[in-house]
Amino acid sequence: GARAVVGPLVNTKEEAQQLADAVYYPPHGKRGVGFCRANQYGLNLNEEVANSHNELLVAVQIEHIEGVKNIEEILDVEGINAVFIGPYDLSASMNLIGQFDHPDFIAARNKILEACKRRNIIAGVHVIQPDAAELVARYEEGYRLLAYSLDITMVLNHSKKGLEYFKSQI
Repeated sequence: GARAVVGPLVNTKEEAQQLADAVYYPPHGKRGVGFCRANQYGLNLNEEVANSHNELLVAVQIEHIEGVKNIEEILDVEGINAVFIGPYDLSASMNLIGQFDHPDFIAARNKILEACKRRNIIAGVHVIQPDAAELVARYEEGYRLLAYSLDITMVLNHSKKGLEYFKSQI
């Protein structure tokens, strides 16, 4: 009964189609129809099947430059309604690991964003460091599916700042 599904490392139209087929019930996809919590174990089966196509968020995760090159075809797949950029993997596939300010990385990110805007598809990105200014910047660019840092990154950064402050005071 998931209402959102993110398919990792989608690089081709065919992979995007496989994701959509797996998530949507016929006639929109090939998902199996069975009793589950989403349809209240059969009590609302017909309603769930009829309405789920309009209620699901199906995101492809673009984590490789091959996915960037194929973004237009990937977004042609009916039912893909969001894109989520994995910045570390994408930058690694470009031999630019973690270089998020590199012009080539920014160009790749912008290519995805612009393709999403043209199709009215939700664009998303992971802001790795707990930097609120970057989060606002990505929002202002047009990203609406935003992941903000990681718990361990936040703890690490806060601990590091605390230790730096402590060392500066003694």
